[in-house]
Amino acid sequence: RFFANVDKWAEPKIDTDLLTYKVVMPRSEDEARSYINKMRDPIAIDIETHTKHTNFKPMEFGARILCASFSDGVTSIAFPIDHPQAQTTWGLRLLLETAECRRWVAHSAGFELAWILYAARQMDLPWDYEPSMGFEDTQALARLYHQRASILSLDDLSRIHCGISIKDLTQVDVGNLINYPIEDVLQYCGLDTMPCARIYRKLIPHVDKDNYRSLIRATRATTEMMLRGLDRKSVV
Repeated sequence: RFFANVDKWAEPKIDTDLLTYKVVMPRSEDEARSYINKMRDPIAIDIETHTKHTNFKPMEFGARILCASFSDGVTSIAFPIDHPQAQTTWGLRLLLETAECRRWVAHSAGFELAWILYAARQMDLPWDYEPSMGFEDTQALARLYHQRASILSLDDLSRIHCGISIKDLTQVDVGNLINYPIEDVLQYCGLDTMPCARIYRKLIPHVDKDNYRSLIRATRATTEMMLRGLDRKSVV
C-alpha cells in the first residue's frame, strides 16, 4: 500500500521557521499580557514543573511550576513562575487567569489541567471541575486522526506535521530543568507550545467531533479523580 501511494502524496511541508525561532520572554506582567491579548483562541499552553520524584504530580511535597508558555502558532511567549533563578509574583496568577478566561490547548492536556486546577484550588479560586472556556488536547486529536494509540508524543507529531523534531532544537534534560539556566528552560517551554498550536489547527477539521469530545470528557473526569483521591474512611 505504501509503494502504491507514495508518489501520489503531496510534497511535505516543513516549518523551517522553527529551526531559528526565538521565544519571546516578557520581563513584566504588562508585557506578557500585551502578547496574550493579541493571540487567537485556542491558545496553546505548556508548563514545566519540578517534583522530587518522577511522577510529576502537583500534590507532591515541594512540587512547583517552574515556568509557563503561551502560543497561537505565530508568536510564543514564556515566562518564569517559580524557577530558582527567577521567581515572579505575577506568573502563576497570569497562567491561571489565562487558563480560566481563554480557551486553551495542550498536548496530553490532563497534565496541564491537573496542575492548573490544583494551583487554583490551593489559592481558593472559585473553579468547579474545569476552566470555564474549556480546553483542547492535541494528543487526543492525533489519536483519532492517525487511528492509533502510540507514536503520539509531541516530538513525533511535530516531525509528522511540522517536519521538524521539536525536542532536538534544545539540549536540556526535562527531568532536571530546575538546574538549567532560566533562558534555556523558557526557550524549551516556548518551543513546545508553537507546534502544539499548529498541530491543533491542522487536525481539528479532520476528526469526528463526537469521538473527540468524548476523549476530552474522559480526560476531565480522570484528572478530577486523580486530584480528589480516595477518602481515608473508604480506604480503611
